[in-house]
Amino acid sequence: MVGVNAEGRIVMANIQTEALFGYEPDELSVQLVKVDRTGTLKAAHPRHRADYFDDPKPRPMAAGIELGGLRADGTEFPRRSA
Repeated sequence: MVGVNAEGRIVMANIQTEALFGYEPDELSVQLVKVDRTGTLKAAHPRHRADYFDDPKPRPMAAGIELGGLRADGTEFPRRSA
């Protein structure tokens, strides 16, 4: 689990996330959540995040989007459909 603020900065992460990504807790707190660094989601993600903070309510996250992750050592998680 990862919690972010309206600017996309990570404000909390559980211990499993820290282990999976290979960051120490204080390193995660300075990271920004980034989506699809080169594709169409890069431009859309800040708007989606702002819309959520304007009207927060439970909703599916990343349904139908190809997801991946970048570990502290630079290796990537395989992308998968959510």
